[in-house]
Amino acid sequence: CFSSPVTEDATRIAESEEVPFVISAAADADILQESPLEYVYRPQPSSLRMAENHAQYLTEVAGDNGLNVETAGLFYLDNSYGQSIRDGLREALPAEGIEIIEETAINFGQTAETQVTEFRNADPDAIIATSFEGQTVELVKAMKDQDYMPPVFGGVANAAFTNPPALEEMGEIVNGAITTGYSLDVTSDEVKSIQERYQEEYGEPLDPASPGMAFGAAQVIIEVFEEAGSAYSETLKETLDEIEVSDHVMAMPPVTFDENGENE
Repeated sequence: CFSSPVTEDATRIAESEEVPFVISAAADADILQESPLEYVYRPQPSSLRMAENHAQYLTEVAGDNGLNVETAGLFYLDNSYGQSIRDGLREALPAEGIEIIEETAINFGQTAETQVTEFRNADPDAIIATSFEGQTVELVKAMKDQDYMPPVFGGVANAAFTNPPALEEMGEIVNGAITTGYSLDVTSDEVKSIQERYQEEYGEPLDPASPGMAFGAAQVIIEVFEEAGSAYSETLKETLDEIEVSDHVMAMPPVTFDENGENE
């Protein structure tokens, strides 16, 4: 799964059937933290962790470039994915001394003209976008239409900022965007080889937010099978509880899981 709402449904079925489930990319913290699940594991960071990281690095990176971020506006897709990042930012930004002065949601199929007008009126130092590619492209299009861009712009768990076609569509206006999200270890020779093979096979660049993270999740699954030496669910679960996966393509340390199934 890629969508958090879809992943939430799928993981509940896996849990009820006692089948181990390794999440590929879904960010919503509630998938694992709202109720205890014994068979579900997430190699990637949750929405809460990414919100905390973004608030921290937003102030650091902006400050290093002579920009002082005291206020922020939140733009988010109105589903569990967007709402979970929004909720994390509501806690993380004030902890870094940043006041949220505007929040505006978008739904599938909407334009973002009204949302950009609201941002213009509120005039935040930074706008943080948590949305899929289509909604982020609409946001940038509306910014261009209204000749508006805040001093700092970026997003959290926003695939538009890692997806080459979306970046090309948005254009030069997003150069310098500060984003926190999924990434592959692009210094790795293995990743470079995978990127070349993916481009040759599918005729498009490898996006780290969906197929990239799915590749990393598959590496975790393969190592679990190899260590377990079994396809028995309970043996696989016990292996996942204890495993440490160092050989993966994701830009993060070795993968180990805590008692909630989150990557430690």
